[in-house]
Amino acid sequence: MRKFEEWGKERRDWKMKKGMRRTAAAGIAAAMILAQCPVAWAAGNEPGAEREYGAQTEAPVNTDRVSVVEDVYVNPLYEGEISEADLQTVPEDDGGEISLYSEPVYADTIEEAGVQIREGMKLRNETIEVYYQAPEYVDGVMREIAAAGLEHTGVPDEGDYLKWQYAGWSGKGNLEYSSEDEMCYMTFTYTYTYYTDYEQEREVDERLEDVLDELAVYDSTDYSKLQAVYSFICENTEYDYEHLGDSDYKLQYTAYAALLDQKAVCQGYAVLFYRMALELGVDSRLISGTGNGEAHGWNIAAVDGLYYNVDATWDAGNTEYQYFLKGSEHFTDHEADEEFMTEEFTGAYPISAEDYQPKEPGGQDDPEQPEEILVEAPAVTSVYSQAQTSAKVTWTRSEQADGYELYRAETPDTPAEEWILTKTINAGDTLQYTNQGLTLGQTYYYKVRAFALDENQERVYSDFSNVSYMPATVTFSGPYSNSSQRIRLLWNPVQGAHGYQLWRKNADGTYSVVKTLGDRGNVQTEDQGTVSAYSNTGLTAGETYTYRIRAFAFVNGEKVFGVYSDEISVTVMPEKPILTVSSPKDGRVLLDWNAVNGAEGYQIWRAESGTGNYAIAKTMKEGGITTYTNTGLAGGKVYDYKIRAYTEKDGKTTFGEYSAVQSIRVK
Repeated sequence: MRKFEEWGKERRDWKMKKGMRRTAAAGIAAAMILAQCPVAWAAGNEPGAEREYGAQTEAPVNTDRVSVVEDVYVNPLYEGEISEADLQTVPEDDGGEISLYSEPVYADTIEEAGVQIREGMKLRNETIEVYYQAPEYVDGVMREIAAAGLEHTGVPDEGDYLKWQYAGWSGKGNLEYSSEDEMCYMTFTYTYTYYTDYEQEREVDERLEDVLDELAVYDSTDYSKLQAVYSFICENTEYDYEHLGDSDYKLQYTAYAALLDQKAVCQGYAVLFYRMALELGVDSRLISGTGNGEAHGWNIAAVDGLYYNVDATWDAGNTEYQYFLKGSEHFTDHEADEEFMTEEFTGAYPISAEDYQPKEPGGQDDPEQPEEILVEAPAVTSVYSQAQTSAKVTWTRSEQADGYELYRAETPDTPAEEWILTKTINAGDTLQYTNQGLTLGQTYYYKVRAFALDENQERVYSDFSNVSYMPATVTFSGPYSNSSQRIRLLWNPVQGAHGYQLWRKNADGTYSVVKTLGDRGNVQTEDQGTVSAYSNTGLTAGETYTYRIRAFAFVNGEKVFGVYSDEISVTVMPEKPILTVSSPKDGRVLLDWNAVNGAEGYQIWRAESGTGNYAIAKTMKEGGITTYTNTGLAGGKVYDYKIRAYTEKDGKTTFGEYSAVQSIRVK
């Protein structure tokens, strides 16, 4: 098994290349005027005790008004390590101000609102906006929503993976009660304090993909998968004694520290095990409690329908494992917290009393051959995104499915064995996945297959779905103006595109379509996916225009758009000046020209007549000046003159066409 030293250089190289920055996950709702009210506090910071500002401490009733609630939540997993003072606070200019540019979608249930928390935490967004509506505001709802976002879903980077890697949050909410529809509209702003950032999580993703490929146990039994994961962690991660008790160093609690820094405390071991097990399709949970009387964390993992205890922290560095797949009767030096001893939890995660005994191939313990399971193939219904480097894939449900495998390729005709397993979804009801960290300008193709678990907890697969995709984001490649009425737009063709839609910004900031290449009335006319240029004519000389473009393709009978490109601004060439010359005095030439619209200056060029060897005689840096006297010239000599206007925008100079050449003999 490859040790970390072998890929240290790869990691450093990869870090130099990364540049992705997360974008904000959500906008806010519609403008509100905050009521000016005396301050009243609700007591305490116990679960469910949010703090409200307003004329009353109750939720608004009967009449329309706005109230503000606040709360601070410290992750109880880190009580004693974290205090409220360690948490980031809601910025003063946040807290529910409402955007005039978008209408929010209000969640009807706590679970729906929790999805907004979950998605924001996965992106490591420090500020997460949540919109929720209910007939009335109830104390504690902010905490209920936050907790719903941390529910175990079976998705590797959700659930306990989020729950164990953050310190807490500060929250503020605006409550607006509408008497007209008897509904309280709530906008909650959560400010989270995490132990890792978005870039570090992308490093974890990259490294995990390599490690799991090296372990090569995707098609093995659940026991073999867990054994490979456990051995990898125990062999490659050591306990972080260096930072033990260091309250300022929070990375020690993370999968990042365990995987990339090779050192962590028990939380880091357990979070990494959880993530790797779920990536391989084996269910796992993190358990908090005590080990030998001290605060500790470990895992349970599922094999053959029962859950077993595993503690990689205590087995790290050992060659013979004492804490791998242990039953409760042989794990007595660990005591789980009360929440993991309830009937509800033990019913959902039944823990074996005895240690797991691997079955010998061909032995008496081998189960009978299970009946054949037929799994219906899902169908990919859409690939869509509003971000340039991600794609959200959605598919239909297969009734028999216990989960799905999503595959990706860079061409539709990629050989079957070369498609990349992008994500394993261990939930039959999860019908979408957002693939992040994609390469700008690269089109990706997706297909999915369902799987069911047989009596031996082995996967039975369906056929693959249809292949679907969305065209990649277009990138401009050097637009320019080549006349005083035209801009030439150039871009890089997108694989899989059938055409392009070019937009231009209006004076009021909105956009209008300038040209659609490849369809008419949403019906494909001809494949213009390889087209890479268009000339926008009829423009005003000297004016600056801003454009964006997006590709489209007809996929499975539907027109699918890619994400808009970045904006690009281009200035139209100034008009050609009309130049006149005269020599009113000895050794001098007087040049006159008309003022050019939008010009910020002029370049005057001169050559001895007939030579064509022009040089700049003068640059006029004011667009309003339309005359210049060239002095110190030789009498009787003939000179040729020409002039051109220029404009400047964002540090870039755009020159117009040269005037007609004018010749003059100097007195």
